[in-house]
Amino acid sequence: MKINGRKAWPFVLFVAFYLVLSGEALPQEYGKPIWENDLADAVTTLTVISDVSDDGLPDVIAGTAGNMVFCIESAGGEPWWSSTTGGTVWSVAGVGDVNGDDQEDVVAGTAFNEIHCFSGGSAYGVGIELWKVSLRGDIWAMMGINDINQDGCKEAVAGTADNSVLCLSGKDGSELWKVPTDSDVFALARFPDITWDGREEVIAGCGDGKVYCIDGVTGSVLWAYNAGGRIWSLGTLDDVDGDGVKEILAGTGANTLVCLRGKTVSGDREVWSAQALGDVFSFRVTEDLSGDEVKDVFFGSRDNHLYLCDGVTGFPLWARNMSGEVLSLDLVSDLTCDGKAEIVCGTGLSSVHCDSASDGADLWYYPFDTSGAIQHVASIPDTTGDQVEEIVAASANGMVICLSGSAGFPPQSSLMVGDANYDSVVDLSDAVVSFQILSQVRSEPDFLRVGFCALGDSNHDGYVTLEDLVEVLRMLSDGLGYMEFSP
Repeated sequence: MKINGRKAWPFVLFVAFYLVLSGEALPQEYGKPIWENDLADAVTTLTVISDVSDDGLPDVIAGTAGNMVFCIESAGGEPWWSSTTGGTVWSVAGVGDVNGDDQEDVVAGTAFNEIHCFSGGSAYGVGIELWKVSLRGDIWAMMGINDINQDGCKEAVAGTADNSVLCLSGKDGSELWKVPTDSDVFALARFPDITWDGREEVIAGCGDGKVYCIDGVTGSVLWAYNAGGRIWSLGTLDDVDGDGVKEILAGTGANTLVCLRGKTVSGDREVWSAQALGDVFSFRVTEDLSGDEVKDVFFGSRDNHLYLCDGVTGFPLWARNMSGEVLSLDLVSDLTCDGKAEIVCGTGLSSVHCDSASDGADLWYYPFDTSGAIQHVASIPDTTGDQVEEIVAASANGMVICLSGSAGFPPQSSLMVGDANYDSVVDLSDAVVSFQILSQVRSEPDFLRVGFCALGDSNHDGYVTLEDLVEVLRMLSDGLGYMEFSP
């Protein structure tokens, strides 16, 4: 580390810089709960839909083993409405506005072989059922897709224990198409249009390891591929093989995350396969972390590990032992000011972890008070004003808790006081950045809440104020005119 100037910096500042630059772990911080709600029975499914409670934030839909569907307000955690079904609710999904009240509606698939459609804007705390259909077999998976029958409503797609994928009218539940499969359908995902009809396609994953790509309009099978093990999760990845079509990711019971070509061509469909030592339950695509300008992928496994793999090759970039099955994943904004979104995971040991994207190191950790695997985590927009998303986590014991994505503490690089542009140098450019940001702030209020890793916040307290500019100018005037941080 070198300093050009007349005075030595304070000893405390030196120690702080040393700890950051030497890579020493900072003390573990516990997650910060915002609200909690006990739903009394195991939470079996959870999703986030658009705001239906008129509090300005998306709302949370949860289904339970007690045959209930709950709509929970993101801001305070209060149930907005609830409704009873005839069996365990295995899957819930938003399907857009199907009853014309300008609020998103919800479909729920149950162990009673039924699909219920509820009004998202249900009044007086009771879910208003818009329609119900009875099928054959448990409804393991649900999702919404684009309107395909031109009635102005999105449609609902269901994966069933009756070895079939069905597309139902979002408006009334009538069947639009049905595709038979060779086993239960456990996972569904939307896929960009590859049939040139302007409508999304459907990806379905089954218990026998097969992945189907289905024409979203007609229900025709475009291709099928055996990924080698039960399909737990499905999603898409940007085109990595250069054929102009996105790829498909599948988490399998064969201990692999598989990347498949989405294009309807014959030949080898597998692009790569990332190996774990247990079932792969969940994954999330993140920005490029490997430097090849292609997005990379986090995934979690029953082998208690969280993995990051390269999006082009599937090559592991790092692995982290979470001491419990990694069952669910989601992302929150950069907390360490390294330009990379962080990963949050729920484990089989009743805990939620937020880990650094760079190396998997714990940033914060939250243990639930009672036992129950954390099978669902989902990020929601910031509710605390620090510009970091919050995390809603649901336990198998019925507890739903909203946790601060930032855990209420500053990022590690906040120790670099004076570095307003996060380039590891304190110089005149930091003063310029702070001044430019301040010039855009109204006099009332006289500060701007910016959250973590924001340009202009030279003292890294989550606000841009005159103090930030003064701090940089003070350091420059004291002879610390140029400080370069290097190990």
